[in-house]
Amino acid sequence: MKINKESQTKLIYYSWMFYAICMWFSYLVFNARVVQITEVEDALKIFMEEPLFVLKVVSLYLDYKFQPFQLAIKIIQLVPLPLYILFFLWVTSFWKSRILLNIIGNIIAFISLNILFLGSVILATNSLSIPAATQIIHTASWISIVISFGMLIWMLVRMTLNLCEFVEVKK
Repeated sequence: MKINKESQTKLIYYSWMFYAICMWFSYLVFNARVVQITEVEDALKIFMEEPLFVLKVVSLYLDYKFQPFQLAIKIIQLVPLPLYILFFLWVTSFWKSRILLNIIGNIIAFISLNILFLGSVILATNSLSIPAATQIIHTASWISIVISFGMLIWMLVRMTLNLCEFVEVKK
């Protein structure tokens, strides 16, 4: 079955919107920090103030390395999810740049699916004793890492295919 360019573009757009909705859902469920935003420029300004996110996560890991339950909750609270959604919507306005859109969309998918997965595990283990919950969350973290690497490989394959398609169209 051959898919024309217009329906392919719609499919990509609806896929990324689905991921954005997943992220919004995870934001509501896990009570991440609320940021009051009135303008898209404000959102982007706040988004640009988060470049040290990885360092924050690493420092949290060093603080909580023997308490993965508290570490997972802190990381979920740290991620400003609505900002990622607004940033994604801003990027979609540059529709001609499909490669950039694919990169951003895959990053959003990667973040949202991991947060939904780990968050649901945390909610499920909330009523258990701390040692049992810790063991389950530790296992879930490793599963999440495996899923992340799988998604990363899938993203690289798709990006390569899209780039090849882009080069062929240019010729």
